[in-house]
Amino acid sequence: MAITTGEDGLVKVWDYLREKPLYQVKYEGSANCIDILRRSDVNKGRICVVGYSTGVVRVLGLGETKLEMASVFKAHDTPVVKVKYCPAQTMLVTAS
Repeated sequence: MAITTGEDGLVKVWDYLREKPLYQVKYEGSANCIDILRRSDVNKGRICVVGYSTGVVRVLGLGETKLEMASVFKAHDTPVVKVKYCPAQTMLVTAS
């Protein structure tokens, strides 16, 4: 699986072996960055976080057939330019 996002706010989950999208969802705002939580026995690599130009961060669960909103919050008044899960499974959000 691969996950992409872009200025149109679209988050798309891909089957990269078959080279086709599995599912997608579009959110308000321009998406600047994305990261997926490192795979573990607990999460199976099915949690990602997306940062937007509006300062909003969305935490998404990657379901079998759709993206599921786990959490959304306004992290900054400026654009989020980087999101990264660290090994301790906490999240770092950086604004411009």
